[in-house]
Amino acid sequence: MRKLMFICLLAMSVFACQNDKKSSSEEFERVEAAKEGVNVSIQDQDLEREEVVKGEDVSSQLENDRPGPSARWSGEFIKTNALNTDGACSCNCLSIDFNATRTLCLDEKSGIDIQVNYVLKENLVQVIYLNGKGNIDDKNPIPWSDFDKNSVVAEISTANNQMQLDWKGFTIDNKLATDYAILGKKTLEGNYKRK
Repeated sequence: MRKLMFICLLAMSVFACQNDKKSSSEEFERVEAAKEGVNVSIQDQDLEREEVVKGEDVSSQLENDRPGPSARWSGEFIKTNALNTDGACSCNCLSIDFNATRTLCLDEKSGIDIQVNYVLKENLVQVIYLNGKGNIDDKNPIPWSDFDKNSVVAEISTANNQMQLDWKGFTIDNKLATDYAILGKKTLEGNYKRK
């Protein structure tokens, strides 16, 4: 009887192992299929997102036929109180281009001008000093090489459909060079309109 009982238990355990193997392999197949399904659904979601993004880009371009921020700030501008507005720019114009170095006239009579870059920062444009040339008189040369390079000398904002330039001044060791503050303030500070 013991032998019979032992054989029955052995047969039951073999049968149970076979079922476990079968259910394990079925479970493995289900897990693998689920993984593939997840991968497929993730790829489908990514494609849908790309289509939505592309659709938004196109629709936003169609809906907003206005130029982007840098395009709105770019171009030729003339001082609103300029005496000569017939197209000739002496020291009363700005030529804003975010991709090129530009010249700003500080004093036409003395031939003083500076090279600048324009940088768009949120809702204003920073005018960055690169270098300058010219002198007020030969006895008192302007220390162009002493001025901090890549420093903000002016900021341009918008007000009432016009641009307003606020002259900050040249700095030396991050301190305002007060002896030369009038150079750009007198000539450049003020309101501008598109030319």
